[in-house]
Amino acid sequence: MSQDDLKDILQDSRESNISKDVTGMLLYIEGRFFQVLEGEKEAIDELYEHISRDERHRDVNIITRGYTKRRIFKDWSMRYSSISSKEFTRLSGIKRFSDLLRIKKPQLEQQVVMFMNKFSDKTFPSPSWWS
Repeated sequence: MSQDDLKDILQDSRESNISKDVTGMLLYIEGRFFQVLEGEKEAIDELYEHISRDERHRDVNIITRGYTKRRIFKDWSMRYSSISSKEFTRLSGIKRFSDLLRIKKPQLEQQVVMFMNKFSDKTFPSPSWWS
C-alpha cells in the first residue's frame, strides 16, 4: 500500500467514522495492519463490509468481536501509528505479529484483550501519542 493510499484511507475513514459514531485505532506492524473499531454493531458490520470490498485491502481477518462497556478510543475517529516488532512483543507477549493469526481461540481472544489493555493504559507507545 502506498503512503498516498494510506493517507486517503485515513482521511476518508476519519470523516466517515465521525458521522457513524465509530472510534478506533490502526497500527502498522511488520508490514501488516491491526485495527480496532468501536461502535454500534450495525455501523461496524457496514464498515467491515466496506473494508472487505476495498481493493486496497488484502487478507482482511476478524480476529475477535465482542462487547465492552467503555470505549478505549472514544475521542478518536481513527488514530494511526506504526510500532516495531519489539514494541508489539512487549505489549502482546507474541514474538511476531504474523504469529497472531496462528493462535487458536480462546487463547487468541485472550492475547488480543491483553494487548489492548496494555495498549490502552495510555503510556504506550508514549504518553504524548495519546494527546
